[in-house]
Amino acid sequence: MTSFNVFVTTLVLAVSILSSYLSMTTEATQNPLYHFCSNTTTFNPNSPYKSNLDVVLFNLSWNAAQESDCIYQDADAGGVNGTSNYVYGNYLCRGDVNSTICHGCVLASIEFARQNCSVEKEMIVWYDEWMLRYSNQSFRSTMSVYPYFYMWNVENATEMDKFKQEVEKTMNEFASKAARSGKKFMVHEANISGFDTIYSLVQCTQDLSSDDCTKCLQNATSRFPSLLDGKRGGRVCLPSCNIRYELYRFYYVDEPPQMTPQLVSPPPPSPTDPVTVPKGKSKMSPLAIVGIVIAVTTVSLTLLVTVCRMLLRHKTARENYHTIRRQNEHSPLGPKSKSTFSQLNNRRLTRLMIIIWHVPPMTECPIIMVFAIHSIGIAGSFELILLALVQSNEHVAIEQDHDLTCFCI
Repeated sequence: MTSFNVFVTTLVLAVSILSSYLSMTTEATQNPLYHFCSNTTTFNPNSPYKSNLDVVLFNLSWNAAQESDCIYQDADAGGVNGTSNYVYGNYLCRGDVNSTICHGCVLASIEFARQNCSVEKEMIVWYDEWMLRYSNQSFRSTMSVYPYFYMWNVENATEMDKFKQEVEKTMNEFASKAARSGKKFMVHEANISGFDTIYSLVQCTQDLSSDDCTKCLQNATSRFPSLLDGKRGGRVCLPSCNIRYELYRFYYVDEPPQMTPQLVSPPPPSPTDPVTVPKGKSKMSPLAIVGIVIAVTTVSLTLLVTVCRMLLRHKTARENYHTIRRQNEHSPLGPKSKSTFSQLNNRRLTRLMIIIWHVPPMTECPIIMVFAIHSIGIAGSFELILLALVQSNEHVAIEQDHDLTCFCI
């Protein structure tokens, strides 16, 4: 197979894969459930607080990418702890998602925060599978119950009073057990007589002590009677913990699917939106997909045409190379030489450049492109001239007293 055919095949496959990726929808392309930006404290975009916030967000993103099983991380920056420009931040991914999803979730949250809370010092955003928070007030190892939000299923349970009792009992029984676990995360299934199976999930930030985690979960559960009165499903999310129950399995049992999340910045819904139905899949805008695919295809075709022209001129370039080599054998390379190098508009040769183009390993050898850089009479201006396009198994005769530069591409 020739190098040209290999290149074309590789290029077509790359464009096909990229197009499929751009049109793919994923579980992590979600709208935020709720977000809160405190407008009581703001910062200037050019202030030290903004610089410290960037450091914190970068560290959170970096940690999410580096850790193999890190669903929680916190970070801070600002020099002197406790000053007005000091920034504290953390993220919490749901305990059943993998590190790939978690990292993408953190990136999506950061992008959303920058677009929707661009000057507020305090921000928290909840998604279905993760949360991001930062503030100018320290909250590390401190139980926080405000702000909070809740959502509920639109349908009421049958035998409402009995159902409420069973839900609260189930939550309280395994909340303390989850608080003592290393991940401070647990899911639970309970078969209740006369009802379908109740699926429950509880989680705390990992900086909390077991006692504080238990208290936080109890605080969330205590809100059920007033917020989720007899509903067939619902959730309560606090900054330090969250709980949820449904009559369907809403968490991963096996390894969640791998994906690359796309960054979104939709407006936050009201915390009283009556939905906790199974989440669907949102899609990238069709216009955005078409635009990106057209741009990628245009660039790819441009590269393809360029390579085709170079390969079609291969034979001529090789003949030029042999002519140059024969001339060099009879006349030394220099400013007064009559070789092809010095005859190019009588311009002084300043540097020879060899560019090695690596093609896939099934070809016999890479292609070497020999260029010469000549001054064009204007200070600081140079012209790049193609002298030869040869296979690397052919001898290249170049005087050793000239400056050579090699680039591999």
